[in-house]
Amino acid sequence: INAEYMGETFLQGKTRVLVTHSLHFLPRFDYILVVAGGRVVAEGKYEDIRSTNIFHEIEEHEHEAERHRIEEHSEDLSPKKDVSQVESSPAETGEQIILKEDRAEGAVSWSVYKSYARYSGGLLFFLMVFLIMVGWKGTQFASSLWLAYWCDYGQPSDGVRNLIIYSSLGISNSIFTFLRILFLTLAQIRTSRKLHKDLIKSLMSAPVNTFFERTPNGRILLSLIHISEP
Repeated sequence: INAEYMGETFLQGKTRVLVTHSLHFLPRFDYILVVAGGRVVAEGKYEDIRSTNIFHEIEEHEHEAERHRIEEHSEDLSPKKDVSQVESSPAETGEQIILKEDRAEGAVSWSVYKSYARYSGGLLFFLMVFLIMVGWKGTQFASSLWLAYWCDYGQPSDGVRNLIIYSSLGISNSIFTFLRILFLTLAQIRTSRKLHKDLIKSLMSAPVNTFFERTPNGRILLSLIHISEP
């Protein structure tokens, strides 16, 4: 938990509720509730809570847990332990803890295309992009076709007319090219923002014990980076 999500920037001016066992976060909050056995056993500001017996019990329990973690870490680094046993233990290698990355294989389903069209702006926007693409390819094909006709069947007296038609098709193709790039760029940016926003919401509401403790941080960061790229 960093300062951005603690409210100094990202959630500034809004009420935040944090459920934690870590005592070092408590001085940063305005009001604290201590819950034990399904009921509130102490409440108030940090200065009031730290003088209660329950706070000292929690503090001693946290120190004991920290000493236990240090002892376990020291045992793991002990040269007396058999290295072959350490490497073959699935619990210590994380084979039963880290979740496998979920990847879809095969052809892209129609639901993905529907979701992309919805995120990019809806059916109307998708239809507009489709018409622009048709106009872009149509003017490109018509320009090449008219140039071939001009070379094979054009008459010297029709030079001005043929040039005007060819120029008009070229200008139209340039306009459709600009619109195609503009609308596709806007669709990519809009889609990236919406997907990134939905991913952030999912991450903020994901359970700690079944997701964050079993999913590598690098995998989460890569997901955010790939979605952020338009």
